[in-house]
Amino acid sequence: MRLALPEGQSATLRDRLLYGQARTIRAAVVAIEQDEAAAVDLDMALIRAYVEAWHVLGIDGNAVPLDTPELAPDDIIQAIAVEAIGLWKASILPKAGPGPSPSTPLDGG
Repeated sequence: MRLALPEGQSATLRDRLLYGQARTIRAAVVAIEQDEAAAVDLDMALIRAYVEAWHVLGIDGNAVPLDTPELAPDDIIQAIAVEAIGLWKASILPKAGPGPSPSTPLDGG
């Protein structure tokens, strides 16, 4: 999925995650249940899991490497995280066939 961002920036989000990527997000969701301040970690978990490629500029106007998302502007990270959480929630909704993993929160966090 290609996500258009302000000022000609963009991100390509994965439709499906690897088990390890999904596990990292589940761990961030569980951490929030124990301490709401851990919500900041969920944004980075979503970005690292869902973003396959991007063209994002830092505040200085230089390209931000995908492996250092913490250098991207906050509004860009938030816009991507909102889309990623939508994909995450859609992926854990009950479907026909086998149910979700026992470790998958059914409420989406």
